[in-house]
Amino acid sequence: MLERLGNVLYWLGCAGAAVVVGVSALIVSDAPHPISTTAWIAIFVAAFLIWLTGRAIRYVLAGR
Repeated sequence: MLERLGNVLYWLGCAGAAVVVGVSALIVSDAPHPISTTAWIAIFVAAFLIWLTGRAIRYVLAGR
């Protein structure tokens, strides 16, 4: 049962990271001024941390 929960939370983390990147890309594409490199790095770091959290939960609960 915990393995299933770990897998679900991992996939939610993957989806959350994809949403962060996708929504930020949509916002940037409509912006009148270009976004800085620092902001892009912050966006991808945030997405990576969301994914990594899901991966860590999967590791703990599912043992994968």
